[in-house]
This record gives sequence, C-alpha cells and structure tokens, in this order.
Amino acid sequence: MINVKIQQIEIPAELKSIFDMDIGMLTDVIEEIALKARQHWVNLADSNLHRTKREYTQGISEKPEMQPGSATLTLTGLIPDIVENGRDEINLRDVLLGANTPVGKRPGTKKQAKDGHYYRTIRFKRKSAGSAYRTISEKVPEGWIRPRTEGEHFVDQVADYVGSIAAETFQTFVDNLGK
Repeated sequence: MINVKIQQIEIPAELKSIFDMDIGMLTDVIEEIALKARQHWVNLADSNLHRTKREYTQGISEKPEMQPGSATLTLTGLIPDIVENGRDEINLRDVLLGANTPVGKRPGTKKQAKDGHYYRTIRFKRKSAGSAYRTISEKVPEGWIRPRTEGEHFVDQVADYVGSIAAETFQTFVDNLGK
C-alpha cells in the first residue's frame, strides 16, 4: 500500500487567518486538492500506461480518507505496486520449476525426466492456429531471466502537483465564499 498524504500545505499568508479559525473550511479545501490530485494521478496513468492502466487506476482510492486538516489517497494492489516501484530481476525458472510447483502430467505442472531433473513445456500463442511451445528445464539456465523494471513513480509527480495547485485552490475557495 502506498499513500499520498496531503497535509501541512503552505497556505498563502493573506489567507492563513481565515483557515486558522475554521478547521472544517480547511478540510474542505484539502479535500478539493485531494480530488484534483487523484484526477491528475489517473491522467498520468492514462497517458503513460497501456496493459496495466486499468488495474493501476483501480488501485487508486476513489475518495480520499479525510482527517481534520489532511487527506490521504491510497494505492493498493500487487500490479499497482510493481508499476509504481518497479520490480527486481526474476528468474522464471525458479517460479515455473520451483518447490511450490506440483509434479504431474497435467498442464501447469512440472514433469520429472528419467535422469531426475525437472522440466515444463510452456505453450505460447494459444489463440492462433500455429501455437508455439518452449521447454524450460533445470539443465538450461539461460533465457529465463526477466530483467529488473524501473517504477513509474507517479506518487512523486502527484506530490509535486499538489504543491503546484495548493495556493491557487485556496484562493479560488476564498473568492467563492462570498458568492
């Protein structure tokens, strides 16, 4: 779980006295900033992601969790976490032939060769007529390393965005009080 906490925003000096008197009003403005930040976050994902976009945006909390004077937006889920923070290198042999993979004759299981090593046949392009197969084996170490991926770090960009819109949002809120 990754949080974007919106608190201790720099209130313009000329507006500070208004918000010091009414924590409810301050919370209203912070909620508005949080909702704008959420929309910016979704827009970042929409414009930068492809296959993982839907799952990533579903991982962003719909509404901010409100506390007096602060708001928190949360990102949850395995795929959103991988997109945000990246992922270390993975040896797919360990995953596909690991101790937790059952031995058997059915698809999805590893098989044991006569000499005792394990192998598994992976089918690619299932929906096409010319399906391709590839065998992964304990005897063939290369070709099954999935490299490290860097994270998108959208959370940092959202935090920067919050700082850039705060003063204007406070001013707009105060301007609309008399209307």
